[in-house]
Amino acid sequence: MALNDPDASWVAILAVIPFFSPYLMPARMLLSPPGIGEVLLSLVLLALTVAGALAIASRIYAAGVLLYGQRVGLRSFWRATRVSR
Repeated sequence: MALNDPDASWVAILAVIPFFSPYLMPARMLLSPPGIGEVLLSLVLLALTVAGALAIASRIYAAGVLLYGQRVGLRSFWRATRVSR
């Protein structure tokens, strides 16, 4: 649907949101040139989201390594994620 009207306001908004930007922004760039600010905003938000996801994933992994072999409750897992900094 977005490819039928690449200049629609909802397509412009979704093209900046990190989950949709890798798919919608290149399509928008091919069909109708968006502003350079939109492209840069999309790239910056995507990079920040990837960095945040990596930070969260590394905390979860470190807590899982600390608690390996134990029966883990939510409270002890939360403590382990805070300790593994």
